[in-house]
Amino acid sequence: MTNAELKVRRVGRQGLEAAEIGFGAMGITLAYGEADPSGGTAAIRRAHELGVTMFDTAEMYGWGENERVLGAAVAPFRDEVTIATSARSSRTPSASSAPTTSTCCTSTARTPPCPSRKSPAR
Repeated sequence: MTNAELKVRRVGRQGLEAAEIGFGAMGITLAYGEADPSGGTAAIRRAHELGVTMFDTAEMYGWGENERVLGAAVAPFRDEVTIATSARSSRTPSASSAPTTSTCCTSTARTPPCPSRKSPAR
């Protein structure tokens, strides 16, 4: 299978497009036994080779470790993929739950940091 074989779909109203099959990365550092960063990196890179362009993670998966693994794994092809992440998941009930651009960008180790973006008008 190659990238050309996966159908691409439009996501939302902002013009974002992604392959119709995505990669849910939770299991790299959480839920299915011991964390396996090297196996997760290999799986992420193989998924991209097969045409996956949307990767899903969250700050609470390994308390940031999952996002660091994903960020490092996609670094060679970062501009070819979209990363969905739940920003500002908190270990403490009193912490703010408001998502922030800086959390999304620093957690996936993107260099240089992402520019801040305004929320789309509804």
